[in-house]
Amino acid sequence: MKQTKPVTKLTLLGAVIALLLCVAMLLGTTYAWFTDSVTSAGNIIKTGKLKVAMQWANGTEVPANATWENAAEGAIFEYDKWEPGYVQVRHIRITNTGNLALHYELRIVVDGDLETVDNAGHTLADAIDVYYADPAVQVAGRNNLTAMNRIGTLTEVLNGMNYSSTNTAAGDLYPTGTSVGNTVDTVTIALKMRENAGNEYQDKELGASFSVQLLATQLSYESDSFGPDYDGAADGQPDNGGFWPPVQTGSATVTNTGDGLIVTAGPATVTVPADQSNEEGDIYTLTVQEGPANPNLTIEASNSATTYDVTLEKNGHEVVVTNGVAYKVELNIGTVDLQKFYHNSTALTAVGTLVGVDDVNEYFYDPDTGIVTFITDSFSPFTAEYLFAGGIGTAKYPYLIADRTQLEKINDHYSDEAPSNYMMKDQNMTIDATNMPFIRLHGCFDGNGVVFNNVTRCLFYDANNGTNAIVIKNLTVNANIARNSYFESAVLLYPDHDVTFVNVDVHGYIEGTAAASYVAMGPGPNTAINYKFVNCHSDATVVAIGESAAGFIAHPYCADGSTIVLENSRYTGAMVAKANTYYFRVNYSGSLTITTDETNGDAYYTNARDTYSGNSDFGCRYTFNSSILTVNSITAPDGINLISVPMVEGASYAVATLNIGPNDVNGHGNYMGVYMNENCVVTDDYFWTTSIKNFIVTINGNATTATGISADGTIFNVVNSYYGNTYGSAFVRIVQYSAEGRIVQISILYLVQAD
Repeated sequence: MKQTKPVTKLTLLGAVIALLLCVAMLLGTTYAWFTDSVTSAGNIIKTGKLKVAMQWANGTEVPANATWENAAEGAIFEYDKWEPGYVQVRHIRITNTGNLALHYELRIVVDGDLETVDNAGHTLADAIDVYYADPAVQVAGRNNLTAMNRIGTLTEVLNGMNYSSTNTAAGDLYPTGTSVGNTVDTVTIALKMRENAGNEYQDKELGASFSVQLLATQLSYESDSFGPDYDGAADGQPDNGGFWPPVQTGSATVTNTGDGLIVTAGPATVTVPADQSNEEGDIYTLTVQEGPANPNLTIEASNSATTYDVTLEKNGHEVVVTNGVAYKVELNIGTVDLQKFYHNSTALTAVGTLVGVDDVNEYFYDPDTGIVTFITDSFSPFTAEYLFAGGIGTAKYPYLIADRTQLEKINDHYSDEAPSNYMMKDQNMTIDATNMPFIRLHGCFDGNGVVFNNVTRCLFYDANNGTNAIVIKNLTVNANIARNSYFESAVLLYPDHDVTFVNVDVHGYIEGTAAASYVAMGPGPNTAINYKFVNCHSDATVVAIGESAAGFIAHPYCADGSTIVLENSRYTGAMVAKANTYYFRVNYSGSLTITTDETNGDAYYTNARDTYSGNSDFGCRYTFNSSILTVNSITAPDGINLISVPMVEGASYAVATLNIGPNDVNGHGNYMGVYMNENCVVTDDYFWTTSIKNFIVTINGNATTATGISADGTIFNVVNSYYGNTYGSAFVRIVQYSAEGRIVQISILYLVQAD
């Protein structure tokens, strides 16, 4: 509808003209040490070390090519001929120029009282819609202003009715020089006067101006006291574009004005063909809601699927398609790794471009916008099948993990192809990790605050991220690990490159021949490795029943140039070991530079925190809470009898292991491997093995005979053992535990030398 009386006053949107001119920076909110706020006074605010800058640019330019202006100088929105359908778009660039990480949210707030409605109930703010737009799509000329990114009317927004985690522009910004996340974000705001705004909205003005307000809180990336959670600072929902299924639903009614018809409701937009909507006054109603799963569809195991019930009515009756008429539908399904898209039980055919969608049952999906566009000759149901619970595996749109089943599905993605990013879908989830298999991580993982309970083996195994650092962040591990394998840790085993841990806490109990809280074993002796810990804390009990224990790293290899960096991170648990206890333990000839913050102090070290060089086993010794195990020998039994040890006071159960040490073949090292592991039985105050005997141990080299006990029960055969022939070391270890799971005795029997 065209406006019949032109608007000549800046007052039509006097406040709109000042919308982003009154750009605000609010820092602090509820945290006691930062409680400042600034509104409409400028672009830069300093509180402590937190420093942020804000600029704006015209929305008709792509941000990369835009000319950026200081938001405090001149008007951002400046136009005096607003009319129905008019849109004005502005890019907002937010830059962290300080040295503290922050979480921000962008909101639009009123500076005073809104105008009073007239006798007909009209207020100008009701006719203005507010959107957070995708700048790339908007500048490309496509209509990106849909219900999916609409925040609400200006009335609703100014009354604070439309702010939630899904429709607030928000994100995390990190200081320059960190590798954790972005330093700069760009947000695009669009204001649109509704097409159906009539003469009743002429010559109106708001009763108050309003501002864009930036709410900022410090992230727990830094802290100034013990641990990363010293103050309850909010990490905030990570910025993943806002396209997370399930999407919105909705209903809308549009009256045809004779100029063709486009109906938008919730996440869907339907274009009605001109020859179906040529009666002026026809009323179309589009309804979109999430429907029940289609029983006729078989979805691949552990994939996710969402079914959409899309209904179009004309003058109160469901549209019945005739004469082959086809309707164009744009449905926002979120940014997902779309595998198939179905209409009823028919899989539609994917095409490579948007313009290629020109026939019924074809579709084009754009993961950047989350919109699937297709042509249909009938409605409902439509089903999207996608991997995980959303996302496409990129840094901006990581794969979203909804539960333990999908977590284990990460193993299916382990390959030599490009690494992927993964994130737990919901904040602060709890996962029971009892007997969960290793997760082979090819990429990075954001736990989003997840707590893994009863972790009985290391979470991540054999991880790599191409040539970039493996980043594991935002999770808590409650460990209960006593597997008696050689290396044990709670978080990561056998990474092949640099590793960064951020906001990772470890608690509980970790036991192995050699053990550590965070990471065990690393790349080969010729690879320099860089470990970084940011806001990480472990108070786990670490027990090494055969060798040394470490609070952070049990790392056999250390090439020249390796580094360990601690930022507000420390280990404060109890360590028990047969050999030494280390804050960090590394082996092999090389050099290691350790950088820590002063808060760690010398209470945890027996040597200086500096650059180390060594020939075999070296690192920072741990003095805070450690002890060395006493090991008793078992008398060798006659023949091949089962093995037993006297039950000591306080013992409740015992575990026996058969350990064999291969030679250094293929450069893989010289250490003991566990080949049998069993619970002992109790007879007459003795713990007895059930299968492990005083075997003659044979390493068969390249032989192909089965691993196991020979027919006569006298020989234990180990096929190749991957490392080749034994160097003559094989033994049985029996560990006795208290009812609380603490070691009370370790006994060792050295077997007959292997053949």
